[in-house]
Amino acid sequence: MQIESGNSNIYCKNLKTGKVSAVYKSKYVQIFPSVYGNVVVWQQHGSNGKSNIYYRNLLTGKTNIISSTKECSEPLLVITSSGHS
Repeated sequence: MQIESGNSNIYCKNLKTGKVSAVYKSKYVQIFPSVYGNVVVWQQHGSNGKSNIYYRNLLTGKTNIISSTKECSEPLLVITSSGHS
């Protein structure tokens, strides 16, 4: 995690190339990252006062909101026996 202008962004590092890049750049605070394989989840505080839980597949680049709530909760990535989250 890196603080930029008062906001924190989550970064990943390619262990083969050494390249460091943002998982998802945002002007909002990103906290509590969790990683499983190529999937990263994190909590992000938005301007609407809600804490959104996001996920990003690093291979496909697909990013989505998993949930949105006013409650603050740390995301937990759970993988089922079939390999799906």
